[in-house]
Amino acid sequence: MKSGRMALVLLLSVVMLTGCEETKSAAGSKTGKGALLGGLLGAGTGAIIGSQTGNTGAGIAIGAATGALAGGLIGYALQKQEDKLKAIEAESYRRDQELQDMIVQRNSRTQALVVTLAGDFLFDTDSSTLRPGSYQKMNQIAGVMNEDPSTQIIVKGHTDSRGSEAYNMSLSQRRADSVKNALIQSGVAAQRITAIGYGESQPLVNENTSGAWQQNRRVELEILPPGGPPPGAAPPPGYGAPPPGYGNPPPDYGNPPPGYGNPPPGYGNPPPGYGNPPPY
Repeated sequence: MKSGRMALVLLLSVVMLTGCEETKSAAGSKTGKGALLGGLLGAGTGAIIGSQTGNTGAGIAIGAATGALAGGLIGYALQKQEDKLKAIEAESYRRDQELQDMIVQRNSRTQALVVTLAGDFLFDTDSSTLRPGSYQKMNQIAGVMNEDPSTQIIVKGHTDSRGSEAYNMSLSQRRADSVKNALIQSGVAAQRITAIGYGESQPLVNENTSGAWQQNRRVELEILPPGGPPPGAAPPPGYGAPPPGYGNPPPDYGNPPPGYGNPPPGYGNPPPGYGNPPPY
């Protein structure tokens, strides 16, 4: 009981500490948020384990400390990547302020980094072949990704609304695959990357103007924290679909074979002489 109260005080102290004025900037950072979230989750897990072993207080304390450490390390690693990617973004903006070819943001729900690359910077019209000028940028991004091989990357291709939905879906998938292949060529492990085409289904701007079309043509790189499933990732083509013909009966299923139910010839007829008395 005493150890349980001590663990609870420890956990509350961590929460209160992150709210103090002198540590507010640290708690507001991705590292601080990761540590706090990790501590809370770790404490919950530790409580469950501790209750099973008869020492709930120790379980909470150990879980909180371990979770805070792990969460802080993950948050710190992502913060470093975000800072370096934003440096690349700033360099691009200084070079060409008319076309901002790269935007780095943080997804507040998943804490994933999202790098948005302008489609007009990557590809020519109606093409899925990377333009020669884009390879330097891809090498820079891959270099940042290679610093932390524990993260997963989802490459999301998007098009504008011109053309048929089927064609745009195919084009967006080919473009996502091209970016994925460029990252692999720059040293990012293939098993870390999933490429998905969304076609015209997720526009940034719902307008039929040239400016809106330009913004909607893009490729997004979502860098996920270690151990997280790919949120919103589409399953591979055909996943969950039954094999061809599944549920269809084989030909002639339920049809009786020829002659089924028909008696053989002479069935029911008495043999010759049946019912006649024998000769005396």
